[in-house]
Amino acid sequence: MFFAAGLNAQTMVANYSFGGHANDESATANHASVHGVLLAPDRFGWANNAFSFDGVQGYLEAPNHAALNSDYTTVAFWINANEIPVTGEVYPLSFGGWQDRWKISLPNHGKLIWTTNNTSGISDMDTGDGNELTPGIWTHVVMVHDGTKDLIYVNGVLANEKDVEGTMNSTDKPLGIGYNPIDSDNFFNGFLDEVQIYDYALSAGEIETLFNTQSVEPVLPNAIVADYSFSGDGRDGSGFGNHGLGTDVANATDRFGYGNSAMSFNGTSSTFEAPNSAQLNSDYVSIGFWVKVNALPASGEVYLMSHGGWQDRFKISLPSHGKPVFTTNATSGISDMDSGDGNALVEGVWTHVAMIHDGTKDRIYINGALANEKDVEGTLNPTEHPLGVGFNPIDGGNYFDGVFDEVQIINYALSDLEVAAAFAIQSTFPGDPDDNLVAEYLFSGDANDGSQFGNHAINNGAAPAMDRFGLASNAMEFTGAEGVMAVNSTALNSDNTTISFWINV
Repeated sequence: MFFAAGLNAQTMVANYSFGGHANDESATANHASVHGVLLAPDRFGWANNAFSFDGVQGYLEAPNHAALNSDYTTVAFWINANEIPVTGEVYPLSFGGWQDRWKISLPNHGKLIWTTNNTSGISDMDTGDGNELTPGIWTHVVMVHDGTKDLIYVNGVLANEKDVEGTMNSTDKPLGIGYNPIDSDNFFNGFLDEVQIYDYALSAGEIETLFNTQSVEPVLPNAIVADYSFSGDGRDGSGFGNHGLGTDVANATDRFGYGNSAMSFNGTSSTFEAPNSAQLNSDYVSIGFWVKVNALPASGEVYLMSHGGWQDRFKISLPSHGKPVFTTNATSGISDMDSGDGNALVEGVWTHVAMIHDGTKDRIYINGALANEKDVEGTLNPTEHPLGVGFNPIDGGNYFDGVFDEVQIINYALSDLEVAAAFAIQSTFPGDPDDNLVAEYLFSGDANDGSQFGNHAINNGAAPAMDRFGLASNAMEFTGAEGVMAVNSTALNSDNTTISFWINV
């Protein structure tokens, strides 16, 4: 997603950064459509900043555009092949193919081939010996036709060239990324990023600058690098888009009683997992979350959260004594520490927990207050393992029984005051405190809760019926064998209550 400025940007006619989408960020705005491919980490490990192609049926396709049919061209991209084809060839990119204009293919010898169709005829040329793609390795490739030569650059260096005169022929075919769009075949297996097309021939100096600029990982400012609010899904709201996937989890009410605003784990099979990414592997870290334990483990420990576990980076576990344990793996070694006496989690009670490694200490906070600390020097070690919530993502098992909300990871160490402020903000009721209605089931064709808490119920077989005014589907009929159920909620557990309803026996 990183564009090198100052490279005659006015003549870049296609720019697919793959920064969470397949849009063309050049002035051409010739957006690609997505067909069976997935967002993936880029060459720096940044999540959702490249596309993964499965080699079977996945591809991207952008419409034909006059801006792409220039007399001369430069095609630049990053590529990481999962495998080299055993026979034949696959197409990482094609615009008009060998038949009309150009294609870039990968045969079984591993050297990318640049095929152009010009007024002087059809020409092809590979990257040359010593420039084979290595599966699992990101490589920057630039293909050029300048009117007298075809040129190929690998990682900023000229790899091969061939005398090929004339202007390029035009095509009416679409731009295919990851496959052959003419024959709907030759699917590429691997990753692509930063696909850029220019309507002129970049010079050797410009190509070197492009490679050098795109090879430097951007400096990440202090930021929230993962933010899972669990508001009905596992999306990451941090801006890095490192979305997670829950298995055997259920939406739950949060600490205020809002429905579908937390995630419930069953203690036997529930998992939440997000891919590993570079931004999660900072030297220092702050981890914050709200947790409500349904049942403490009778023996052993369950995992509240893990990124690399004790083996690589950190884990947060909960033994039978109820005091969360923070285990870190830093350059000085492995350390663990629990929250200390008097700071055990209580079953059925929402608690805010924060764990911090700042380079000199590990710190644990309970409900905004420092609970324990330990001298632990050094930077945290990185990991290649995914982020797991509610289970052990390395070995499996260690399933947590309870509810999570507001899981956040920050790439620097918060201070005592910042932790206290975060707790105060997240403890403040976000709704209308003067609205005393905590549940409203009108049964107007569904079992939704019309109050501000949105604690929608599940209909277990009750039938829509006429209400007292004769309006259809504005009541529920029960025959003694079914019911409507909403999960328990903090909002329903007030000291005083009033219950109102209409009934017809």
